[in-house]
Amino acid sequence: MFASKLLSKVRILSWQMLIRLEKSTTQTNPHSQQAEYNPIESKDSSSSGMKHAAALLDDDSSSDVYKQPRLVSHQKTVCFGVLGLLILLGVVLLAVREKLNVSPSSSGTAGLVNDSISPLVSTQAVSAATRINTAASFSSAFPSTSTSSSSSTSTIPSTTTTLLTTTTTITTTESPIPPAPKSGTIASLVSRETFDRAVSYCTGHWGMYDSVTSGFSAPLAGGLPELSLLLGNLAWESGGFSHTKEQACQDGSCAYGWYYGRGYLQLTWQANYQAAADFLGRPEIASNPDLVSNDEYTNWQVVEWYWMQKVSPVLQADGFTIGASVKAINGGIECGGNVWGGRINFIQCFANQLGSYVDSNSWC
Repeated sequence: MFASKLLSKVRILSWQMLIRLEKSTTQTNPHSQQAEYNPIESKDSSSSGMKHAAALLDDDSSSDVYKQPRLVSHQKTVCFGVLGLLILLGVVLLAVREKLNVSPSSSGTAGLVNDSISPLVSTQAVSAATRINTAASFSSAFPSTSTSSSSSTSTIPSTTTTLLTTTTTITTTESPIPPAPKSGTIASLVSRETFDRAVSYCTGHWGMYDSVTSGFSAPLAGGLPELSLLLGNLAWESGGFSHTKEQACQDGSCAYGWYYGRGYLQLTWQANYQAAADFLGRPEIASNPDLVSNDEYTNWQVVEWYWMQKVSPVLQADGFTIGASVKAINGGIECGGNVWGGRINFIQCFANQLGSYVDSNSWC
């Protein structure tokens, strides 16, 4: 559009210069007409003719008669030179207009989008590319002395491509890796105040610290995360540390007879009672299973034996996750997507109260 308007102005200026050139060649000097000698108007042809000739020689304006041919020739030269420049500029503008008519399909925004640009390019980036191409087209109408219009426009697509590629960069962040747990006994991992507050908040019970630390003295390799798994699973099995006997089987009608679930861990089956008695060196546990439910110290001793022999090795092998602990305690019933929500809630509650991190993966 700009090139077309400029080309029209060049044509108008060319016609104006031709008209002025024609007028300048036909126009006569007014001073030469005033200075013409008319012998009829003179009374004395000899004397007045000489005076008039002398006046013509003395009059500065009469010199225009002799200057007129030289001035006209100079004006012709200038006009033809300007006319030639205007014609040359018109030819250049015609070439530029043809170039601009082709550029949208070769170096426009559509071409850039089709050159395997990612579909994630934002509309802001595309509009910015359009503005850049428009500015490049405008600047190509006035090429610099050192760079041609074709070379200046050819550099625009590469610059625009760099802009669009930058906008498609996707930044990804990894989730923070929890610190490695510090191993130790329950007494070394948590204070009495913190332990009692956590148990009270999650279950409503209070004052269990002494019985726990005396009956469960083995170090936990998983530190506070493993302690959260221990307390959460025990709270679920015992109804929040409220029951030490399996409620529906106290009459011996269940499959395991009188060796039904006892203690905070709900130890079942006669073989497990016998294995605990042998490991702890206390044969009365197998002959009198009610010791596990009635004596707090024995209760925590059985918990320690089962946890350290059956559960902790699985956690160290598979990770300190909810699913790994369920697999070692009640995997035959709850694994496969059947982990009880109450168990998960207890574990997460103790983890929050003790300030530890427990992997929430419950699949086993």
